[in-house]
Amino acid sequence: MYEEYSEYLFFEERFITTKNGCLYFFEDPDSAMVGTASCILNCVSLQEDQCGFSALSKCEDFIRQFQFVMLVPNDEESRKQFVGGVRGQITYLPLFVAGGDYKGCKTVRDLYDKHGMHAIESLIYHSKELPAYGLLNISEVTPIDVTRMPRVLTGIRELDKVTGGSLMGDVSIWTGKRGDGKSTLVSQIIIEAVDQGKRACAYSGELKAERFKDWLYLQAAGPNHITSKRDAESDRELYFIDAHTRHQLDEWFDKRLFLYDLSINSAHDADSILRIFEYANKRYGCSVFLVDNIMTARFASSSDSSFYREQSNFVGRLVEFANRFNSHVHIVAHPRKGEIRDGDDVSGISDITNRAANVFKLERLSEDQATKQGCDSVLSVMKNRAYGDRASVGLCFEPKSRRFFKAFTGNPDKKYGWEFVEQQKFEELT
Repeated sequence: MYEEYSEYLFFEERFITTKNGCLYFFEDPDSAMVGTASCILNCVSLQEDQCGFSALSKCEDFIRQFQFVMLVPNDEESRKQFVGGVRGQITYLPLFVAGGDYKGCKTVRDLYDKHGMHAIESLIYHSKELPAYGLLNISEVTPIDVTRMPRVLTGIRELDKVTGGSLMGDVSIWTGKRGDGKSTLVSQIIIEAVDQGKRACAYSGELKAERFKDWLYLQAAGPNHITSKRDAESDRELYFIDAHTRHQLDEWFDKRLFLYDLSINSAHDADSILRIFEYANKRYGCSVFLVDNIMTARFASSSDSSFYREQSNFVGRLVEFANRFNSHVHIVAHPRKGEIRDGDDVSGISDITNRAANVFKLERLSEDQATKQGCDSVLSVMKNRAYGDRASVGLCFEPKSRRFFKAFTGNPDKKYGWEFVEQQKFEELT
């Protein structure tokens, strides 16, 4: 009747009956025979030639005929590995674990030979039910203190008031028309993260490392540390920071901000981006990440029909990454052609924004609109999972430092940590 399962499970079929309701699972065939000798029905184990607990997946139809499973470890030392292996495969039935006094014995056979069947019965009697695999009793869930939730502030007070900051474990989507300043604003937020003691890692699929550094350093330096020079050929005004300031910034950013290297093989592959992000987290403790922009990521499937589906899957994997490593991931995404009315207008299917905790839209205003509203751009909160609030914040733009700041009340001259380090050095020398 159960011959098809005998390749994977050891049991004596004449002592198997589903009417009993309980399946007794031992570590090895010899222990299962001890269970049967102790007048216990439905004693099974994996066959000795099975390499792992994955064989249990092939026996699911057989196991489902029982109401619950009793796990009988050989001893306390092997308990954790044995229980963990079975629990990872049998997730659909209640599991109990035999316990009690093994009387110093290393196997169920040894316990039976020295102390008889009553010692085996005692193990069963002292069994305890395992917590449900994949289920939580809500009354036992530890409440969170929202005031202590790990987060990184964006530096834009009104935005942080609405969202509570960039919470760890979340993903934020930043969208807006090309050229409206999405990448510029998010790189400023990365600087804010470093200023708050976080370490960050950025994938910039459109900018070489040198160009990314140049733009970011202008933002970190601020307008008071930037000089300008007129380019004789293009007649364009160019901005620079001096060597001393650059050296200070190098020291401040050292081992705090890392760039994904676009020169490596498979540089834009989604799998590679995730591997490097994981390394940055484990090796350097990075907890804030940037993908700019998601359209430059490359996926295993190259067909146009599957591109957006792969893109959505990549966002899903970034959400899993943020949760697993208690990090925050910022993703820059271009909108579809036309106006951006809501999160579903982000390039690709709406599933991308459904997966994210936050969706922000940055819109640069026309000259007439800017004059009327007193700001250069409007940043809108289109989705905020934590609190559900929506809001719009007017921002001004300082062109030398490429800094955004709150209209009317903000200041582009904010000092970051590198300046205070230099001030401290100066005071110590004097």
